[in-house]
Amino acid sequence: MSKRLRYLLILAITLLGTAEVYWFTKTSDLSANLLSASSVRNLQSLSREYAIEEVAELFPGQELSPLSNFFLQTNIFKKVSTSLSEFKEEPTLQFQGQYIPNRLIFKIGNKPLENVFLAKLDEADTDQILEKAAQEFKVKIKELVFAEPDRLVLFEQPTVSSTCRPNSKNLRQLGIKTTLKRVLRQSNSTPQLVKVAVIDTGLAPNSELQKIVALNQFEKKGQTYLDDDNNTYIDDINGWNFPENDPDATDKQGHGTHVIGILKRVVSATGANFNAFPLKAISERFGSISDIARALKYAADNDFKIANLSFGIYAPSNLLKEATSFADQHQVLLVAAAGNNNDTIPAYPAFYPEVLSVAAVDQNNQKSPKSNYGDWVKLVAPGVNIRSNHLNNSYKCISGTSQAAPHITALAIILKSYFPALTNTQVRQILLDSAKPLANELGAGIPQLDKAIGLARKITGK
Repeated sequence: MSKRLRYLLILAITLLGTAEVYWFTKTSDLSANLLSASSVRNLQSLSREYAIEEVAELFPGQELSPLSNFFLQTNIFKKVSTSLSEFKEEPTLQFQGQYIPNRLIFKIGNKPLENVFLAKLDEADTDQILEKAAQEFKVKIKELVFAEPDRLVLFEQPTVSSTCRPNSKNLRQLGIKTTLKRVLRQSNSTPQLVKVAVIDTGLAPNSELQKIVALNQFEKKGQTYLDDDNNTYIDDINGWNFPENDPDATDKQGHGTHVIGILKRVVSATGANFNAFPLKAISERFGSISDIARALKYAADNDFKIANLSFGIYAPSNLLKEATSFADQHQVLLVAAAGNNNDTIPAYPAFYPEVLSVAAVDQNNQKSPKSNYGDWVKLVAPGVNIRSNHLNNSYKCISGTSQAAPHITALAIILKSYFPALTNTQVRQILLDSAKPLANELGAGIPQLDKAIGLARKITGK
């Protein structure tokens, strides 16, 4: 954000008669000279006038940035502030850079993904202390809907093959025949463009993959340092970096690039039309629930049709569940990796009912040695020795459910591109119904695109 103009947007409305809404972004010197008290008053007629200095006193020395609109209702905020003082810290709403383990997520009110904020607790350096703090807050502040730790989210380290023997059968395993592209083009109208959010580590500079990156035309044609499309993200032309809160979604790890490369290879085999948009919510190997939630909300608010989620966490989260439901209700089809622990313990968000959870199999349709499994897994896909793009215009063979998930995402892209009338519910059911059964606890099995297309034609009449 150091390259971006600092700005502060203060909105003021009346809620229950005595509520003021403050939306802060990049405000380390909040009380210095950003806006005068008269500027605040001129925004709207308030039931009570708030000078900028008064607001600054509530957040000494903090940078404030919301997960979404944060309603500052005076009487509720005082309770939150008082309770937080017992943990040696004032509330703050987004920390850039390094992930801090002692963060607590709060929500006030029942509107989806509104009034959510973070608090940094200096002494709460363990999950046990955070859990205790969350429970105390629930008792003391009746208006709170939930309070929970802002846990780390990870993609479990996939297996990188030193001697690359790629799975050359992965397309055939999915029922993608060499004649399928010609058949689809002959019998269907021009494939429609499908916009896909890849919530991951970003995308490395790559001449091959840049061709499929979605571009935000409003921002591309607009002015630098301005939010031309009014979506609260400045210059989000070809991605967004949520940990750093800036538009540089460059992948420095390779995971997100590998995922996008898989999407391109599978989709290209059928001639379907899609763009990928990197939403960087994970730096190196770790991310946070709060950043994942922001990325899911971004995908929902900006009309993405599908989101690939090649990461997970082994603990339920109110915020992650709410963000997942929010995206689903906004017609974003969600596909997530099941995890690489060779266990039946549910991984989130894959475990949630609205998400297509994906386990990994090898080229012989045998479960990958590390892939999770269980009655919560919905589908499987190739996930062993998958060759795809990586950093510095290179290629790598990598194994894991992170590689299996984009195979299923690609099938969903193909169905939505050639059969745009299909609903998300129909696409999910088609993939399940078209699957070839495998071993127990591997869901419906591995989808077969040729059969899925037949089912789609029956539904749409195309």
